[in-house]
Amino acid sequence: TQFINARATGWDYVGSPLFSEGVANHISFALDNNGIPYVVFQDEAHSSNATVMKYSGSGATGWEVVGISGFSGGVVNDTALAFDSNNIPYVGFEDAVNKATVMKLNGSNWEVVGTRYFSGGTVSDISLAIGPTNDLPYFAYSDKADASKATVMKFNGNTWETVGSAGFSAAAINTPSLAFASDNTPYLAYQEGGL
Repeated sequence: TQFINARATGWDYVGSPLFSEGVANHISFALDNNGIPYVVFQDEAHSSNATVMKYSGSGATGWEVVGISGFSGGVVNDTALAFDSNNIPYVGFEDAVNKATVMKLNGSNWEVVGTRYFSGGTVSDISLAIGPTNDLPYFAYSDKADASKATVMKFNGNTWETVGSAGFSAAAINTPSLAFASDNTPYLAYQEGGL
């Protein structure tokens, strides 16, 4: 895994290059509320489970594991990372059975938000964002149970529920990207058709 930033003189490594223990796949990164870079990835050094690392500027590489390596309890595919207003990291992923799971850091341990496999059907091409006024995680994906059309779900504090209707796009989608306006209105961009 490598992480690079741009400066006036060009692009520079953030910490050491190749800082992950092994091969890193399905990488997603985000800056926390203090501007510190975090990255989540499928960690081949830990049975292809999820690992999150953050840039601390210390140690041999400048990067450190957040919680424990390989915390997901199973193989992950697509990954997504977001922070709530309290700077708590949330990780969403497509798991080994191709369903959706979201976990958050609770102290030094990662815990499931709601239930595992909350999507019911299988998913691909995911995006995760946190509502700015309610601090609730929203999870967007290509819904294989609905002809690969777009579906968005949110955690309401107790369970995961569909936002609007499932499979709301006109055609199959990929590469969704979920974001919020300041009034908590979710927006979703995606590539439609031509899959």
